[in-house]
Amino acid sequence: MSMVVLLSALIGLPLAAISVILVLKYRDRIQLTYIDQGCLPLFESIVKSIEGIEILYKKKAIDPSLHLLTGSFANTGNLDIDRSAIYDPLSINLPSTYKWLQARITKSPSGVNANYEIKSGSTLEFRWDLLKTNEAFSFNALIKAPKAKIKSIMKLMSFSHRITNLQRITKETLSGPVRRLRMQRFRLRFPTLMLAAGVFFLVTFGYFLPIKRIHHLLERPSSGKTLQALIRPGRDNLLRIKVRDDGLSEQIKTEDFSSKYKISGLILEDQLDLLIYMVVLLYFLPGGGLFCWTYYRRRRLRKLRRIMKT
Repeated sequence: MSMVVLLSALIGLPLAAISVILVLKYRDRIQLTYIDQGCLPLFESIVKSIEGIEILYKKKAIDPSLHLLTGSFANTGNLDIDRSAIYDPLSINLPSTYKWLQARITKSPSGVNANYEIKSGSTLEFRWDLLKTNEAFSFNALIKAPKAKIKSIMKLMSFSHRITNLQRITKETLSGPVRRLRMQRFRLRFPTLMLAAGVFFLVTFGYFLPIKRIHHLLERPSSGKTLQALIRPGRDNLLRIKVRDDGLSEQIKTEDFSSKYKISGLILEDQLDLLIYMVVLLYFLPGGGLFCWTYYRRRRLRKLRRIMKT
């Protein structure tokens, strides 16, 4: 591989990845993200764990079925979402055996005017005037569950809405166990190592240790012509001779070679080894795709944290 081709590959692949990231980042899109901030079983976590504490709901002691949900909705797209784009409001739906008992908007930027309404017990509906880019509103809601503990509130939730150009609601969580945080670090290191391995193979086998191929200059005593040909051994003591100029090939026995041809010289040139390029691509393509996805994911989580702080 020539230096020009090698440099083109090393420069072109990162530029292609950066172009994909920029296209994804700056395209017009409406995006709404639900941020889970925990679902607390009130009886298990407070009443049962601390002796002498009693919590009342509507003048009655709470039971293990009551859970306090804390969540937020953030506009993570680059277009504002106003009332004119909302034909049916955003709703959080739970299975019919679960009930929304009460809710409250806990945080809302000026001008959002977010409000809620509980409909049919298992549906919690939200409305707002204008939710600008990078704005969010938060809420608390009391849920009555058929079981004493909700294992995963995110799996129970479903969203419904008719908001212009909004395909789906993305679910995120900003807190998690140490194992999840370690996995996020690994996801960034792993594609980085894959890209580094791809660059190593590309540089090593493309420049420092290129695959070489030998062409023979053959003379035919009968005609006096000189041919440039590639000689490869085959089965049954045969040699396959492929002429470079016209692409013709023939097979002759090894013992007959000296009577038909005479080697007058050798030409050494770089060989385009498809296997090496396949190995490089197997490192570059999955590694580059995973790197872009992980990078986008980490930037998204950092953006959500910034939104929640404002």
